[in-house]
Amino acid sequence: MALTNFPNGLSSFGVPVVGGIGGIPLTGIWYFLDPANGSDGNEGTSPENPLATLAYAYSKLRDGKNDVIVLIGDGSTAATARLSEQLVWAKDAAHLIGQTAPSMIAQRARISTATGATANIANLVNVTAQGCIFANFSLFQGVGEAATAECLWQDAGERNYYGNVAFGGMGSVNGAAHADSYSLKLYGGSENLFDGCYFGTDTRDRDAANANVLIRKNASNVAATRNVFRNCLFSMRATDTDPLFVNANEVGGMDRFTLFQNCAFINSGTSTLTVAMTINAAQGGTIVLDKCTLVGASNWSANTTVVQNSSGAAAIADGGLAVAIS
Repeated sequence: MALTNFPNGLSSFGVPVVGGIGGIPLTGIWYFLDPANGSDGNEGTSPENPLATLAYAYSKLRDGKNDVIVLIGDGSTAATARLSEQLVWAKDAAHLIGQTAPSMIAQRARISTATGATANIANLVNVTAQGCIFANFSLFQGVGEAATAECLWQDAGERNYYGNVAFGGMGSVNGAAHADSYSLKLYGGSENLFDGCYFGTDTRDRDAANANVLIRKNASNVAATRNVFRNCLFSMRATDTDPLFVNANEVGGMDRFTLFQNCAFINSGTSTLTVAMTINAAQGGTIVLDKCTLVGASNWSANTTVVQNSSGAAAIADGGLAVAIS
């Protein structure tokens, strides 16, 4: 039975390549999005008649049906999908996959703000759904509005998978200097897996206590629970000691655990961070660091005086709040 809905399918050397991701068959409707060459007047169900805008492509997805948007890159930023307002991703089992080289950093299947925009969109994307796959694309926000923070992506959903997604937040001078800016916010988002993803940028100096990842409970006091970061890279260029890779400094903001496994946290700036993470003593959960590397910070958190380095030295925090194992 064919797993694609467009004429003749897609193949590489005669082998079908569309219909599933990572061995997972996705049997819904596949929509092709080409911001450089598409039109929202097209049907969108084949590469020959692609859609043009991400918001319109999303409107065609069905809730719970494993429909897919394929974001077609062109090797440059010309094919960037532009958003002029927040995209709320509220449909369960609805997926977004980039077609581009899986380079991990600044992939050229890309989502950003509208060209010439002067106001930040906070958040650029807000995921409230569950069971979604997001893979092989990059995001960038760098409008530069001084009055508001640059808040890139929020996950308030559950059981979503992110594979090779680059969260390029705080891309402007003003955004990098705003204390409330972040690349990813887990807003009660739970049981999500971030696999081989990239968080932050190292092209702007950061001197405020903003964070690559913010962990918080949502408005209903539901804590972020059992989120896993595997083989991820966290990057910044700090010119002060205050910026953070992870901010979990909220009472009740996290439950059970957040696991960082085989992750690298790299500050390439001129200032050494005081800590990589802030962790509230009453946050309700544990941050676990498994075989992680820290560069450009004195400590993992205020609860530990030992930093794991590239040689694999063990780092175990005091108080049971952050635990690093080698």
